[in-house]
Amino acid sequence: MAERSADISPRDGRRVSAAAVLFWAAAVVVLFWGLGGRALWGPEGRWAEIVREMFLAGDFFHPRLNGFPYFDKPLFSYWGIALASVVTGGLDEWAVRLPSAVAGLVALWATVTLGARLWSRRAGWIAGWILLTTAGFAGWARVGSADAANLAAVMAAVAWYWARRDETGFGAYLGFYLICALGAHFKGLTAVAVPAAALLPDLARGGRWRRHLNPAHAAALSLGVVAYLLPFLYADLAAGAYGERGLFMAFRENVVRYVHPFDHREPFYVYFRYLPVLLLPWTPLSAGALADMAAGYRRLDPRARWVLEAAGAVFLFFTLSGSRRSYYILPVIPFCALAGAAYLDGIGGRTRWREAAVRLQAGVFAVLAAAEIAGALAWPWIRAKAGWPEVPGLRLGGAAVGTGMLLALWAPRRLRPAPGWPPAVMGLLASAAVAAAGVFAVQQPQFEAFRTEKPFLLGLKAAARGVPPERIGVYGKLMSNLYFYLDEPRPVALFLGTGDLCRFLEAPGPKVIVARAEDLDVIRWALPAAVVERPLLVSRAWPRLGKEAARLFAWRLEGDVRCHR
Repeated sequence: MAERSADISPRDGRRVSAAAVLFWAAAVVVLFWGLGGRALWGPEGRWAEIVREMFLAGDFFHPRLNGFPYFDKPLFSYWGIALASVVTGGLDEWAVRLPSAVAGLVALWATVTLGARLWSRRAGWIAGWILLTTAGFAGWARVGSADAANLAAVMAAVAWYWARRDETGFGAYLGFYLICALGAHFKGLTAVAVPAAALLPDLARGGRWRRHLNPAHAAALSLGVVAYLLPFLYADLAAGAYGERGLFMAFRENVVRYVHPFDHREPFYVYFRYLPVLLLPWTPLSAGALADMAAGYRRLDPRARWVLEAAGAVFLFFTLSGSRRSYYILPVIPFCALAGAAYLDGIGGRTRWREAAVRLQAGVFAVLAAAEIAGALAWPWIRAKAGWPEVPGLRLGGAAVGTGMLLALWAPRRLRPAPGWPPAVMGLLASAAVAAAGVFAVQQPQFEAFRTEKPFLLGLKAAARGVPPERIGVYGKLMSNLYFYLDEPRPVALFLGTGDLCRFLEAPGPKVIVARAEDLDVIRWALPAAVVERPLLVSRAWPRLGKEAARLFAWRLEGDVRCHR
């Protein structure tokens, strides 16, 4: 197949550099701005607390959560946070999220590079802009977990393959398998399985796989397996009384969970619901691109056909798993971004609905902009009606984001700032960039005012001063954020049954009990009513936000307390 010529010639290097500077500056804003300005959320507490306990124990090979072995995830995601904390000078929200943001940059680079190699530099930049401004990608690249690193490893492996697609040397194979092994140590074996699924259609076409059956490939694969096994083997050999084996947990969390899930069971069709949400605000264009390209599949540019096949293969891989969660499907987003870029850039195949899809996408951005402006104007009334707090800059931020989105849609059609770029495409990308920067870098930190868990936990830390960690008891679910923000040198007590709770209460000495609102019936059963009705601390719940069951309560008790049975 003849290579598609790049739409930007070498003599236009200055324009290429300007495009690169603009894109990477926007990426830094979207991924890093305000990164540490929010309290830990959801799974972040587990990563933060495990790393804190690694530093306390001086043991970075045997992860623990509140003192209990917790090898559910491989080691490198914890090591990344530990390294970030050393570089930044402290283990805080910024350090916890920094590796994910860096992984986001890697995923963007791999996607841009892949798009340029498949088609042209312009197509690569369009794919990068779409990926950067997709809610699923930008949102999870700002979360302290292993998911962004997993996505980055998948795309880096795929980009490596396409850069060396026809090479049969040892180095080409070894680089691919080392990338996969590295990714597998962040999240799991999906960093191996997903690139394999994505590349299988290209390898199968024309029997390309046959040329890669050679001794150099076998040797590189063997070294890749060894590189994957080494950290686990060392951790197992040095485990002592640790209680969990990393290789067994890797098998359990990847193979057993895939075939016979023990949790996270959802219907097989659930990704048809999750993926459109993760692709926001590009869902209309993505749906139009995938439908139009699928309808004209046989006439597609061969490399656009592969992108479509890769997206379908990755989607099918996760759908066939018995264990399903919304963020598992994140690795399909870059392939959707590449498909959208090919569609917008008019690369091969059928384009019957492209103009309609572009107009619909522009309409979606206009509606979102209008909603931002309307929300800013109505905020005083909404706040007064709901009883919510005043948030400095919230109105101005909403008005600025909405106005910026409208101007970004309009300006390229009038000014035509970049020759060779369709104004409608530039308008969509610019409006999406304003929306992503506004939502993630500006508005998300502002809405932190509505979250009350961290103030409660910091208040609890002050109130529990002088109480040994063993005399701080938590009833119910694991509260990783609590362990992290209390910052105790030893594990706190955890109760999953009323018997242990009563024994804890009846022991002499001061003690602190923490529970969620959903567990108050058990606390009322155990404690006298006069004690239950006078908690030491209660987390605030703002009206109409539906978080009453998640409210936290704390009681400080002096001396032994008889269970009120």
